[in-house]
Amino acid sequence: MKLTKEISEKNYKAFLWHAVFLSIAMNFMDIDTIVPSMLIKAGGSSLHIGIMTAILLGGSSFSQIFFSLFIQNQSKKKPFLIMGINVRIISLLSLGLLFIITSGKSGSIMWWIFFFIILFSFSGAFSNISYIDILGKSILSEKRKRFFSLNQTIRSVAIFLTVFIVRYIINNVNFPANYSMLLIIAGISLFIGSIGFWRINEFDSISLKISGFKNFFRKMSDEIKNNRRVLHYLFIINTLGVGLSIPPFLLLFAKESFGANVSIVGNLLLFKTIGLILAGFIMFKLSSIIKYGKILYFSFYLALSLPFIAFFLKDLVGFYPFVFFISGVFSTLFRVTKSGILLEISTNSNRSLYAGLSGSGNILTMVFPFIGGLMISKVGFIPFFILYIVVILLSYKAISGLRCKK
Repeated sequence: MKLTKEISEKNYKAFLWHAVFLSIAMNFMDIDTIVPSMLIKAGGSSLHIGIMTAILLGGSSFSQIFFSLFIQNQSKKKPFLIMGINVRIISLLSLGLLFIITSGKSGSIMWWIFFFIILFSFSGAFSNISYIDILGKSILSEKRKRFFSLNQTIRSVAIFLTVFIVRYIINNVNFPANYSMLLIIAGISLFIGSIGFWRINEFDSISLKISGFKNFFRKMSDEIKNNRRVLHYLFIINTLGVGLSIPPFLLLFAKESFGANVSIVGNLLLFKTIGLILAGFIMFKLSSIIKYGKILYFSFYLALSLPFIAFFLKDLVGFYPFVFFISGVFSTLFRVTKSGILLEISTNSNRSLYAGLSGSGNILTMVFPFIGGLMISKVGFIPFFILYIVVILLSYKAISGLRCKK
């Protein structure tokens, strides 16, 4: 069966349906604001935040390398996509119910938070491999950049429309009922979003069959040697990708600099959302003329500016949320570009393999938040910010090596 414009359009809408409700779910458990503030309220430290950020960003992505061998050898990926989404839904609802049952007073509440967040994160990594594979062969190639841009724009608008609900719940409902409500709503939203995946027409593709992890890693090594763009891509997501991990630490920096409490979390999320919307809208409008390389360079400068802006605004409390506006713009540009380039450098037969490669490239984004949390607890924020700047600077040269054609 051939991928026609009609089938591509149907799949296009199904993916967008999921994107809308996924964005709502992720807004109610935002990893840059809601999750770290939940940890702080539950008694967490900078080290806890570092570990959690490492799990949610680098750790989950790194786990894709272990899932991709299994997914790569399957002709149909859709059942595994749905399986992963269902586990994510269960983990969110379970964590929300846990807060109700324990009233947030259980001595083991921190362990349970970590358990369900890990389950949520790793099941997302499992389903993401199938998501990338199906997306790549279900939407016409000339529509992909427009899809990623529109996807991000619609998600950002959905986040904006719900951010006020999140702010109200955080500020007006007592702990732990406020976080319980957020998590349950997130679980329900993700369930509604998963309905879109049932409508996708998945095509059988001739996948590259690989037997055993030894052959799998040998094949990954060969791909890196034969396709230099892959090496540059992995280096970029390992270095520039660290920019995604800094917002939770900027929240902690605000708490220690001017005593920011839970009431500011809603404002930070609002400004981040405005950044997401603005960047998504611009990307959508310019998707046909702007290349991924230029977007990466702009993302580089945004990521580099974050600690400087945070230091400058720490004494201007009313303007501090602007830091999260910049992080929102960076998040959109980097995520759209990262996804688009992965589809550009891979093919229908090896896309699951490349998803695993992408996961293996998240080693630094997995380790960095843990190191950051440890550094802040021992030597403070300045050495941490210096390390962050050095890592971001390392990404500059690799961007030119990608030679993005689209």
